[in-house]
Amino acid sequence: ISTCSSANAMGTDPTSWSWEDHGSFTFNINNDNGQGYRLISNPTTRYIKVYFGKEHKGNGSYAMLSEIDDYGVEIE
Repeated sequence: ISTCSSANAMGTDPTSWSWEDHGSFTFNINNDNGQGYRLISNPTTRYIKVYFGKEHKGNGSYAMLSEIDDYGVEIE
């Protein structure tokens, strides 16, 4: 999971933005309940990027994500 603040999102091409990498997280494929992960650094962010690479591929051909809930303090 990577995050990007408004200040680091310059231009319209997200591939050129300054993303902060927060590491990899493993999901239990046998658990249909919600699974939570906390970003320890508590980043100030506007955008979240989730990457499913070949190293995370299971037995099938697809990756699926149903929801991302984001909790934190809104800063104005």
